[in-house]
Amino acid sequence: MTIHLMVTESAPHLKFLTPLVLILLVIPSVCRSQNIYSQDTSQFTPQIEFFIEQFDNLESPLRFDKNLPLDMLSDFAESYMAQKDYDYAAQILERMLFIERGRSGLKSITILPILDKLTEIHFLLGHWEASANYLDHARFITTSNFGLHSEEALTIMERQANLKMIEFYSGNEKEDPEKVLKARKLLSDTALIAQDLYQDKSEEADIWHYKRALSLAELVRIIHSSQNILISDFAKGLVRRDGPMRFHGASRYSNVIGEGYLRQAHSHIQMIQDSAQVRGDDEIAALAELYKGDFNLLSGRGSGRQQYNNARTGFLKAGIPRKKIQELFATPVPIPVPEFFMSLEELLIYQRGRSQPSKYTGGATVFQITSDWHSKMQKFFNHDYCSALSQLGLELQHIELKVSISKLGKSAISDMGGGHSADPVNLRALSAMRFRPIYHEGKLHAVRDFNIRYSFLKHMR
Repeated sequence: MTIHLMVTESAPHLKFLTPLVLILLVIPSVCRSQNIYSQDTSQFTPQIEFFIEQFDNLESPLRFDKNLPLDMLSDFAESYMAQKDYDYAAQILERMLFIERGRSGLKSITILPILDKLTEIHFLLGHWEASANYLDHARFITTSNFGLHSEEALTIMERQANLKMIEFYSGNEKEDPEKVLKARKLLSDTALIAQDLYQDKSEEADIWHYKRALSLAELVRIIHSSQNILISDFAKGLVRRDGPMRFHGASRYSNVIGEGYLRQAHSHIQMIQDSAQVRGDDEIAALAELYKGDFNLLSGRGSGRQQYNNARTGFLKAGIPRKKIQELFATPVPIPVPEFFMSLEELLIYQRGRSQPSKYTGGATVFQITSDWHSKMQKFFNHDYCSALSQLGLELQHIELKVSISKLGKSAISDMGGGHSADPVNLRALSAMRFRPIYHEGKLHAVRDFNIRYSFLKHMR
C-alpha cells in the first residue's frame, strides 16, 4: 500500500527532511483512508462571518465575549484545517485560549485541550518554538493541578521529549545533539518521577524505566547512522557533553561505539527485574531477563543466550505454557522491542501483529517493523496521526527485502525484493538493524532470507 499525500507551502520546514530522517517503519494499515478534517467550510460561512466580526472586537485584553460557544469555534478551526488554512485555524484557537482564560482562570485544566490543538497546528506550520512553548504552558497547568509527581505530568513530559526528537529528525541540524540531549533529560526525569510516584505499585514504574532504556538505545542508533561515526559533529558534541567513556565504552568485553550508553540502559532493565523479584512477579522478572539479553546483544556484551535461557526458565516458573515460550523464540525479532509489555501474551500479540502476507513475495509472510520516528509521530498526534501525515505532505513508501541474520543478531541484506529501491542512507540503516535470533533447545540459530518490509516516509519535492 502506498499513501499519496499532498505537499503544502504551509509546512516549509519539511523541505529539509532527508531520507534517513524520514525512516518510518509501520504496519501498512496504520493509516487508513479517513481524515477527520473533511468538513466543508461553506456551510459555516454566515457563522464564520459573525465570529470574525466578534474577533475583531477582541483586540483589547479587557474585552471578550464570555458567551461565545467554544465548541463551535473548535469546529470552525478544524474546518479551516481541512482547507489547509493553518494560520487562520491557529488564530481561532488562540482566541479560544484567550476567552477560556478569562472564563476559567490561567491555571484551569479546561485550557489544556486548546493548548493541545495549538501545539499540533504550530507544529504543522513549522513553528517549532511556538509548539514547544504551548507544551511548556500545558505542562505548567498540568503540574499546577495534578502536582510535579503525577501521571499527567509524566505524560506531557514524554510528549515534550517526543517533540524534541521529531524536531531533531525533521530539522536541518542533524549534527547538533542538543535536541537529543534535551529529550534524554526529560525521559531521565520521568524515570525518577515514576520511581517515586509508584513506590507501592512498581509495575507502573517499569514502563518508564524501559522508555528511558529505549531512549539510550535510540541515541546509539543515531551515533551509528553517521557515515563517519568517530569524527561526526554529533559524536564530538556528545563527547564534549558526556565525556569519552560512555561514547567509546569502558568495557573490555565490547568495542561497540556508544556501549556506555547501552550499559546505562541495561541498568534500567535491571531495576525492572529487581522490582519484579521483590514483589514476586515471576513473569515480569522473566520479561526483564529477556530484555537484558536483547541489550547485551546490542552492546556486544555476549550473545544473550544465557539471558534467553534464564527467561525461558522464568516463564516456566510463572506457569507460561511451553508452546507460547517456543512461539516467542521461533522467529527473529528486531531489538529493542518498542515498549515494555506487561505479559508474555502481550509480547506475542505484538510479534504476531508484525507478521503479514506480502504481495511481492506471492503471499509469503514478511515481518514489519515500527521505527522510533513512527512511534513518536503517532504518540505526538494521538488520534489525529493519519491526518497529520497528510497535512505534512509526505508519501509512505515500502521496500521488501530479505536479510540474513547471524547467531549474534547481526543482519545483512541478501536480496532486495519488490517496492522502491533504497538509497545508500537507507541501506546503511537497514544493515545496522539488530535482531533477537531464533533460540531453540538452548542454542541460537542463524537465519537466511528472512523477509521484512521496510517502510519510510519520502518527502514529495
